[in-house]
Amino acid sequence: MKKLIVSLALVCAVSWFAGSVSAMGGPAPEDKYKLEILKVEIISAEATTEAEVPSVAGKKVLLVVAPTKFDDKEFAAVKKSFEEAGLEITVSATSKTAYGAFGARANCDLLLQKANAADYDAIVFIGGPGVTAYNRSETATGVIAKAVKEGKVIGGLSLAPITLVNGGALVKGKKAAVSPYGKRALKGVGVICTGQPVETDGKVVTGSGPEAAGDFAQAVIEALRQ
Repeated sequence: MKKLIVSLALVCAVSWFAGSVSAMGGPAPEDKYKLEILKVEIISAEATTEAEVPSVAGKKVLLVVAPTKFDDKEFAAVKKSFEEAGLEITVSATSKTAYGAFGARANCDLLLQKANAADYDAIVFIGGPGVTAYNRSETATGVIAKAVKEGKVIGGLSLAPITLVNGGALVKGKKAAVSPYGKRALKGVGVICTGQPVETDGKVVTGSGPEAAGDFAQAVIEALRQ
């Protein structure tokens, strides 16, 4: 923390006052000097900001992609933001290698079948057309349900919020951002689609698609700070 200490020496020349009093006929007090040190502590705005923003470095995130046709741009943007924040990322899918809709390839660190939500601070699902394979998957919805029970941060992009509904993270009355193609499914169970690119409701963070991926990642990071 950066601090600037300023010392001000205040010297009061009592002798001057004494001479003035004598001129008026009054008794002249003893010629004394009084020295007072006033310390002023100034804390820079930068230091205050650093103290108020807790770090998320070292927190663990399970980043889930579909085995095929996950959104390449969403995955790249979210993973980069998480890495820059110092998060420990475990990429997961129901297959050892996952393939993006536009040619990307992700080598998974852990099969989703073996993932335990209790081991992570956040569970985040990347969108894309392939994520619909998780909508009725007991493996995927089971991880989400466990994350809800454990009070973890849970995220879903584009079509992934539908998977969050089936896992119990998004319920009636919750606010969410979702791809236009997923609004009907969410509204059907009473989830409020706000039309915003990113929405945070409690510990659930949702985003509308690849254009919102960066802001979505930052919203997840912010939720991890709470």
